[in-house]
Amino acid sequence: MNKYPKISACIVTYNQEDLISQCLDGVLIQDYPGEIEIVLSDDCSTDNTDAVITDYIATKKIPENITVKYISQQINKGYVRNLMFVLSDATGDYIALCDGDDYWTSVDKLRKQCDFLEKNPDYSLCYTSYQCIDLKGNKLGVARSGLNKKNTADEVLQGRFLLPIRTAFSRNFSNEFVPFFEKFLNPTSADRIYPYFYALKGKVKFFDEITAVYRVHEGGIWTRLDERRKIEESIKHQMIFIERATDNELKKNSAKKIFFRDTLSSLYFKFVKDPSNIFGNIIFVVKKNKIAKSQLLPAALDFFKYYLQILKSKFK
Repeated sequence: MNKYPKISACIVTYNQEDLISQCLDGVLIQDYPGEIEIVLSDDCSTDNTDAVITDYIATKKIPENITVKYISQQINKGYVRNLMFVLSDATGDYIALCDGDDYWTSVDKLRKQCDFLEKNPDYSLCYTSYQCIDLKGNKLGVARSGLNKKNTADEVLQGRFLLPIRTAFSRNFSNEFVPFFEKFLNPTSADRIYPYFYALKGKVKFFDEITAVYRVHEGGIWTRLDERRKIEESIKHQMIFIERATDNELKKNSAKKIFFRDTLSSLYFKFVKDPSNIFGNIIFVVKKNKIAKSQLLPAALDFFKYYLQILKSKFK
């Protein structure tokens, strides 16, 4: 067993009494012959999450190669600070991330990802596709966020690469990452900062293979927001991130320009389904962020090029 690297499965949870057991099951099913430590932190839940976890650890048959390090926080830290806590507490050679309301479905997820990083020392992180479901278990589609991505730090800066935490597997650079994270006062989100840091440390690999499930539910902070608020929050956090991620003004300006072009392009794609609201959202984005009207044209060109390619493919 000693020849296999130790993996730390880092999990944060809050008010997920009905979901956390399935998340932990996803670790226990792993077909990985090396040592796995589960670093689990409950962020002072107000429901029965702590009791569920305590009972799970006491009664569940846990494989010999898996240990559970459980911390029940007495003061609520908030999601990102809780994540920094478990990362700081991880002792494995590699880190596998998952949120308490998501879970892994592939029994060889950790083994495959670990094998890849072991054989490719120039890579720092890898991630995969995942299945989206609602709370009733209905499938909502597969997220393949890494397709057609170069997975570079510049793409993170431009808002083109957000990391699906539930599938992320990386080398353990937590002793460097946590101090790096501290520079982001009023931090935006781990799915920006984490991939940016790791893309600076090495290459990032995407595997188009479903290894996990993401639950879309009304209790989620993002899900509760209306479309206008989602746009507003996305822009706000990306601007904060760009300002704090680099001191290079040319990079900042370029990243902002690309981000707004992509934001407008995505709105054009939704225009047919809901023209009145989408038109209002486009005007909102342009006016509030003082975007030059000249940027509307490149975004429109992206839209027309996409549909032109579809038409060409149909007539081949």
